Amino acid sequence: MYGSGKVKLSGMQALSYSRIRALDDGDFARTQRQRKVLETTLNKALKSDVAQLPKTISSIAPMLTTSLTKTEMMSLGTSVLKSGIALEQQRFPVDGYCKSEIIDDVWYLKFDEEETVNQMIDYLFFDIAPKPKDPLF
Repeated sequence: MYGSGKVKLSGMQALSYSRIRALDDGDFARTQRQRKVLETTLNKALKSDVAQLPKTISSIAPMLTTSLTKTEMMSLGTSVLKSGIALEQQRFPVDGYCKSEIIDDVWYLKFDEEETVNQMIDYLFFDIAPKPKDPLF
């Protein structure tokens, strides 16, 4: 068991952490954990030396399914590392535009489809962040 503070997780631990389902905080918390693992991984990659990129890509390529060649991954990776990109994230549907519903003993998240589509378009193409209305439930 670890004490409080930062803990460095192995790949298997990070995967297990991001997949936890049996907590009271639900699916949104699970996807938040997944985003945190990806954000931490990207931030670590952004701090790495571009010269390490071929070794990194060679080690992860066998675990990926992609239409990109290793050369394309190298080019893309180099561009990302040199860009100084900042990771941004947003969850959809936004609080206040969805509700919980149980139908035939199955939990569903019902959401305002039209509003959510408009919010996603605004966010992705016009850099307009959606504003939550109310707490989720």
